[in-house]
Amino acid sequence: MSGCMTVGQRCLYELVSATPFHIVAKHTNRQWTSKEDLSFHLVSTEESVCRVTGFSISKAWARVEDNGITYCTLYNLIEGSGLVDAAGYKQYTNEWICLDYSTANCTIY
Repeated sequence: MSGCMTVGQRCLYELVSATPFHIVAKHTNRQWTSKEDLSFHLVSTEESVCRVTGFSISKAWARVEDNGITYCTLYNLIEGSGLVDAAGYKQYTNEWICLDYSTANCTIY
């Protein structure tokens, strides 16, 4: 993504491991110097359908309300990969699953 060296947090990802069914990564948040652990589980549900379940867990566990950082960490990676433009792409989340989802501004994280 362009401009990631001067604004936002979109380039601070590190791949930890990857298999055909599981991806593990880390993200460093420059603004709060915190880290998030990312995990993606990939399952083929039909011949041409892949379900991806993603989790982002902040190392700053004391921050209950994080302004949507953990959500944006996942979303920015999925957006950057181009998956959001794939035919049939659907996202399922809400405020109960991902705190601060409804107010998250992923352009700044």
